[in-house]
Amino acid sequence: MFTYLTKVCNRLAVPRALPRLLGAILSMAAVTACSDVVDSLVSPLVTATTPTQLTFWTTDSSPSSISVSVDGQVVGLLSAYRTVAPTCGASNTGGIVTINVAAGTHIITAREITDSGVWPAKSVSVASGECRLYRFDP
Repeated sequence: MFTYLTKVCNRLAVPRALPRLLGAILSMAAVTACSDVVDSLVSPLVTATTPTQLTFWTTDSSPSSISVSVDGQVVGLLSAYRTVAPTCGASNTGGIVTINVAAGTHIITAREITDSGVWPAKSVSVASGECRLYRFDP
C-alpha cells in the first residue's frame, strides 16, 4: 500500500512525507475495522456462560409426589423416583426437577403432597456456572 501511495504522490508532486502519513492513517483505520470485526465475533463466545442450576431427584418410592421449594417458592414436583442419579442439569421429567438460580446460598425444602413426609430445610451454596444435584431420600 505504501508503494502505491508513493507513486501516486510523486505524480502529483506531493511532499514525500505525505505518503507515509496517509499509509499510517489507512493502516490504523484497517486495524480499527478489523478489531471491531474480531470483537463482534469473539464477544458472544466470551459472554456466554453456563447457567447456575440445581437438579433435584428422589429415591423415595412411596406413591406420594414430592413438592420441591427453593427460597420459599415451589419450583417443581417429583412424581417418580429414580434408582440412579440423573445428570446434573437434566431436563425436567417426573423424576427430575432442574431450575436455574442465581449464584449464592439457597434454602431447599420438600414435602410429600398426600403423605406426611417432610424434609427439613437445607442450605445449599451454588457458585456461578455450577450445577448441584440434590437427592431426597426416604
